[in-house]
Amino acid sequence: MCCALGGLSLAAPKAKGKPQAKNAKPAAAAQADLKKWMKRSNAVFSVFEAAEAGDTEKLSELLKAGESPAAVDELGRTALHLAASAGQEKAAEMLLKAGADCLAKDADGKIPSQLAKGAELRKLLQAGEDKRAKELQVAKELDAGNEDFVAQALSMGVNPNALVNNGTDTLLSYAIGKGRMKAAEALADAGADPNWVNPNGLTVMHVAAVKAGPELIAKLVAKGGKTDVQQRNGATAIHEALWYGRNNVLPALLPGATQPEFAPSTKKKGFGPPLIMAVMRGNTTAMGIFVEAGANINADLYKDEPLLIVAVKAGKPEAVKFLLEKGANVSAKDKTGKTAADYAADKPQILKLLK
Repeated sequence: MCCALGGLSLAAPKAKGKPQAKNAKPAAAAQADLKKWMKRSNAVFSVFEAAEAGDTEKLSELLKAGESPAAVDELGRTALHLAASAGQEKAAEMLLKAGADCLAKDADGKIPSQLAKGAELRKLLQAGEDKRAKELQVAKELDAGNEDFVAQALSMGVNPNALVNNGTDTLLSYAIGKGRMKAAEALADAGADPNWVNPNGLTVMHVAAVKAGPELIAKLVAKGGKTDVQQRNGATAIHEALWYGRNNVLPALLPGATQPEFAPSTKKKGFGPPLIMAVMRGNTTAMGIFVEAGANINADLYKDEPLLIVAVKAGKPEAVKFLLEKGANVSAKDKTGKTAADYAADKPQILKLLK
């Protein structure tokens, strides 16, 4: 059985037969993938169960944790369909506030109000249908480039956090992704959540780091946007900006991250602090921005290695020179007792800088 979450397939990873293919994952890695899938799958189905049972406490917990009200089961039903058919008015109201689509059709082509038990619940859902139609119209206008329509829609009470694009975007992330920055500013001013997380683990700030300019990013950070939240592959919004060479937005992103390393609280899939990425890429412009913002160049930020050693091992003389000019400790050792000069023995250009 497969459950689609806003375009994200939750089909279980395929078992690997013997003998393994050349590029097949080891058994331990395959088992880890299966556990991750089960954890994610169970969380999604818990949304359905909580909605149908009217367990608003559990439902609220799941929604706050980032579970999507746009998820569908094998019959094409959303949690709102289940809450409606079970007569769970409070759960339905909670789902609507979280952006559930009251116009979504199940496999039989029915929307939630057509399944609703109770006149009050049906009335609640029908009222939401008009509102939902306006939200979807906003997305269409954004596609067409009509950014002024957004302000009009917001003045008519459209939810700035409404889910669009099959639940994979809010209006804010959709506007940024489409390059509609004027509309994005209007949505931000109207209270759109800059920390909303899509089903793939991307926050609005991840999207902004790649698509938006420094002015909009600064506005989102001022409204509480966090730029050191990790997506599922471990990258933060700052990592994304570095990856795409967007040094110009770094000064706007850094205030939304932890000082001074600008690092995620936990490491995933090999991602260290963004400063490490800048050093390993020899991006001295970004390194300068980090240092100006308060980063400590003598901190052991990655695998207990001083930044100078990281730069040497990466073979980046420009990064080595920058760190030396900023006062990096040449005598600093890693956990094996080696210095930067030890690692530069076969790199004459770098070794010359260290002498």
